[in-house]
Amino acid sequence: MLPGFYAGLVRNHPFISAILGCIVVAVLGASIPHGNAKQSLAYLTAVTLSVVVIDVMCLRGQARPAQIPVRDSGLESLVLIVCWVTALAFLTCRFVFNYRPTGVGLRLAWIVIGLGTVFAVIPALFLLGRRYWPADLGLRFPGVVVALPVLAIFATITFFFSRHSITWSRALEESGSPMGLAQTAISACVPEEFFRTAWQTRVGTWLKNPATGWLTGSIAWAALHGPIAYSHSHSLAESTLGVMNIVPLGLLWGYLTHRTGSFLPSMLLHGLNFWGLQNS
Repeated sequence: MLPGFYAGLVRNHPFISAILGCIVVAVLGASIPHGNAKQSLAYLTAVTLSVVVIDVMCLRGQARPAQIPVRDSGLESLVLIVCWVTALAFLTCRFVFNYRPTGVGLRLAWIVIGLGTVFAVIPALFLLGRRYWPADLGLRFPGVVVALPVLAIFATITFFFSRHSITWSRALEESGSPMGLAQTAISACVPEEFFRTAWQTRVGTWLKNPATGWLTGSIAWAALHGPIAYSHSHSLAESTLGVMNIVPLGLLWGYLTHRTGSFLPSMLLHGLNFWGLQNS
């Protein structure tokens, strides 16, 4: 059943499939000069096996997603795109050019822009204001069980093939305590998974192609990490590589959201992502 299912996806979306193939080649190719080919191969293997497990569970009825409603895909997509552009500009000013506003008014405006766009507060308020319920935006509990085998796959592959990449100890040290680590994880995974869900459903509906919404949403999400990566490496090449490496992970989480109709499973995986396979 699955081979035919995947063959149908490739036939229906040849351009998207070609882009996915290019992403895989680029991630593997870029890892060779850095001496991380084994880790990258483990990473892409974990993603691939996770997709198969997700599809097996969904096709067997472990998740029966209700359609996420979209009322005005054009307007809602426009708001999301504007917020994304603003967030990218904010992060670039903050982490690439080290801009710090002076004056109480500018600082307050700076905080509002950051919280509103980077943490997706403005899109959330906008959609809630259009009388969407939280469940309409992907906050649904059915399908959470699908995340568990994916978590097991990443844990097992990392333990046997890339144990050095596990980031649990470092993340715990930086957070100061398990509670601080949980707060950090939640503050990152909730807005990011909401952003990707809103993006892939709205843009996918607007373009009449869910696969395009899924791909562009994952790439847009990854691109927001670019300025922060640049602030660490001060290298455009290295920061671009860092962005490219997290695209497969974003694609996996977005696919899980698409298959389950909920962003809670991907939020769980995001919050527990201490495997570091993508950090090649």
